[in-house]
Amino acid sequence: MSLNVEVGFYRYDHSMYDIFNKQSTKIEKVWVSMIRHITKCCYTHCTIKIGENSLVALVKKNATFASSDTVDKFLGSPDLYICLGELDVDITGIDKIISGLYQGSVRKVLTWFFVTRWFGAKKPKTCATLVCEILRCCGYEIKQCVSPAELYKELIECNS
Repeated sequence: MSLNVEVGFYRYDHSMYDIFNKQSTKIEKVWVSMIRHITKCCYTHCTIKIGENSLVALVKKNATFASSDTVDKFLGSPDLYICLGELDVDITGIDKIISGLYQGSVRKVLTWFFVTRWFGAKKPKTCATLVCEILRCCGYEIKQCVSPAELYKELIECNS
């Protein structure tokens, strides 16, 4: 079925980070701030909107289908939406992606970003990898991005 697809981007905010991981340490907050500065992009979280009111988001370490209103209450409204237009959405395929244990971990992401990626380690599951997998499931050609900053740059490049 053909539906309008948009990718929403959120800016970093310490209170938003605390929502995601109540057990976050000060060092993790510093590392996330470092990633923001290293990637030179203010966007540090992303979701994908499918149709008028369905959003897929990585919230509290788990991927979920939810209404836009529900996600907005939890995360606030995205600071930016990039509209990708009408895509051939495969709801069954998306459900398979998110029904498995799609868990992100700040520690795994930071370890990969600063250490293990240089040794060819598998990319960690993040909000950006989730969005990329869903976009590919809908027939949109995009490389696998790990950070929202990388995804933002890729989408801007693809749509220009």
